[in-house]
Amino acid sequence: MDSEKPPCVVLYDDRQINDMQRFCTTLRQSVLGIDRTFNLGKCFVMVTTYKYVDVVRNRTGKPPVFLGPTYLHWNATTSTYANFLNHLRVKLACDVDTGIIVPPDVMVGSDDERALHTTLVGIS
Repeated sequence: MDSEKPPCVVLYDDRQINDMQRFCTTLRQSVLGIDRTFNLGKCFVMVTTYKYVDVVRNRTGKPPVFLGPTYLHWNATTSTYANFLNHLRVKLACDVDTGIIVPPDVMVGSDDERALHTTLVGIS
């Protein structure tokens, strides 16, 4: 970590992790979306999303998209993204004692941001 920058922060609650385990790692798979969407001054905000497939919206007939864990960080590097994704890996690997194995049935989707794409390829 750069001593000149504030620490990175991962924001989520247990419900979000439980939902992601339920919806992103089952036969009713929802893609775990990951995107660095915007900057708050010098801080980058990366959000994850998933479809809550137990509910269908009346108007569209499709499940709503829910906000998953959010990551506040200070640079858009592969190592910064790897820290966040490794944290999620540990939380989603509910039956793995070591916490370093990605559940094989998690589907991840993102845009074409180079540092994030490199990180996603490196952990799969």
